[in-house]
Amino acid sequence: MRNFYVLATALDYIENNICNNFSLDVVAKVCSSSLSNLHKLFSYAFGYSIKDYIQRRRHSLACHDLVTTKMSILDIAIKYQYNSHEVFIRAFKKLRGESPSTYRKNHSLPNLYQS
Repeated sequence: MRNFYVLATALDYIENNICNNFSLDVVAKVCSSSLSNLHKLFSYAFGYSIKDYIQRRRHSLACHDLVTTKMSILDIAIKYQYNSHEVFIRAFKKLRGESPSTYRKNHSLPNLYQS
């Protein structure tokens, strides 16, 4: 039961702070857990590290913003704590196999209600 509490608290903290810069030590402290225990729990529960989880969540939310907003790629990169839009583009290509601008073009919904 304690492990569930630690994971739930960590996930809650991460989701509430996903656009902020925070350290994994802070997440562990909020959960009243050691960082090594938190790493073990995440690896066991999700199959990847807490750092990878945060990166995947930020990437997923960035994908959502790309297709549902007109935010610039730079603004999205900054919003999700990438050091520069070049770093964001490189990470995006690595995870998705295409650039953010290509992803936006290929996945955006058509404008059904043109004015």
